Amino acid sequence: MKKFLALVLVGVMTFSGAVFAAPSPSAQAVSATASSNNDGGKTALQQAAEDAGMSEQEYSNNSVVTIDGIDDVAPMGIPTGIYLNGKKLNYTIHIFKLGKNVVKSVKDFAGNRKIINTFGIKNGFDQSVQTSFYCPRIKSTDKVSVYQKVGNEMVKLTSKVRDEHVDVVLKGSGYVVVLAE
Repeated sequence: MKKFLALVLVGVMTFSGAVFAAPSPSAQAVSATASSNNDGGKTALQQAAEDAGMSEQEYSNNSVVTIDGIDDVAPMGIPTGIYLNGKKLNYTIHIFKLGKNVVKSVKDFAGNRKIINTFGIKNGFDQSVQTSFYCPRIKSTDKVSVYQKVGNEMVKLTSKVRDEHVDVVLKGSGYVVVLAE
């Protein structure tokens, strides 16, 4: 029996050959196919981004990078994960760009303070939730204040600044303004 297994193993090693696989597509080819539709129409991603008034990159990354009417905006986004009553949930708060009228209101509210970023949020919770805004320009030594439109007034939110992040407690849906103080 041992001789038989040895002969089978030798045969496999002798007659085995290389297996050739098709080359994998380049990243450029993958991103090109992800952004186009075979019938020449828009993909679901393109349509969703357009509906939100965002670029595909902003929509995919849940971030706002540019704002019409505000110069030198720091890119800012919300990664997945929020805390509700101290418990981490696998949930994402979606953000979106604000319309021109709201941007004007934000600029009036900010006065001479620098607007780091502003965006709307869709929060599915009626309770306050804690999350983190990611912003590569933020340093732990920066003086930053976060406000949210709640009802008819701007409310200063509880926040903490650390390198590349602003941790905040959000109060439902509405728009958010992050200001340099």
